[in-house]
Amino acid sequence: MILEGVGSTGNRTQATIDSGRLFTDAVNSIRAAKYSIDKQLWAWCGRGNFDATDTWLMVTNNSRDKLLRIQAIMLAGDATGRVQIHTPAFPTLAGTLLTAVRLNNPLQTTTQPDATGYADETGNTQANVIMEPIVIASTTLMIPIEGMISLGYHESLAIDFTVEQTYAAATIIGWFE
Repeated sequence: MILEGVGSTGNRTQATIDSGRLFTDAVNSIRAAKYSIDKQLWAWCGRGNFDATDTWLMVTNNSRDKLLRIQAIMLAGDATGRVQIHTPAFPTLAGTLLTAVRLNNPLQTTTQPDATGYADETGNTQANVIMEPIVIASTTLMIPIEGMISLGYHESLAIDFTVEQTYAAATIIGWFE
């Protein structure tokens, strides 16, 4: 039996029926891989020695017609401690403006996504904490989100280390859809 896709690509797959059961083979890839191929997967990284009272990294969606879907969050620090990941109300942006990195073309930085990233952010009020992982000193923690956090227009995702760090880094990876 031949199954044909309804899309414009004319995809076909071979399926066999054995004892009344249908067997097929499929290839599965994470959604972010498609956006990486299309050069629309972005990363923002805040790193350095900031005060524990500051937000280490905040990314805000500026697109009026697309959601910013979060693929992953990566955290590292030189001291063990709790990290608060939260979604503050649209703040007065007062940190250090970051240049986003296009993951499939990292050397091309002249085109920037319709989102802003800030490190050492001081203009937001922490609100709506959605997770509080513990980061172990001198390790990297990767939290797969796989698009389950979607930021609409002027919505933000922020990361606060609650323990003073001599050096720490926070990265948010996402795409627009």
